[in-house]
Amino acid sequence: MRQGRARWLTRLAIVTGMAISALPAYAKQTTEPVKITSFSGAYLAARIAEGDNDLDSAIAYYKQALAFDPSDTGLQQSLMLSLIAQGRFDESLVYADKLKEVPDVERFSRLALAVDSFHKKDFTKAQYWL
Repeated sequence: MRQGRARWLTRLAIVTGMAISALPAYAKQTTEPVKITSFSGAYLAARIAEGDNDLDSAIAYYKQALAFDPSDTGLQQSLMLSLIAQGRFDESLVYADKLKEVPDVERFSRLALAVDSFHKKDFTKAQYWL
């Protein structure tokens, strides 16, 4: 009786293990991409992706949010910092240049422009940005 029960439990464990191991593959197949249709959806998705350290997704969502509100300086700064953190420094310079005169967010922009000037060995301009 005990051997029969042990065999039954072993079979149950094997079948359960096989079923559980197939679940992630099933989940990936049935998940559809999220379609962002509003500024708030894109912004919140970007913030969550940034919090999860998924900077590629955060950058994509920030760009979608900017399509809804291109003049949002806080959003441009978040995008610029995400681009820098991801190593896409040259791409971030576009936003740094736009934000260099905005009082609330200028410090990071000026620092990025100073680093770019250092890379170009234009030390006078780098000192100006700092």
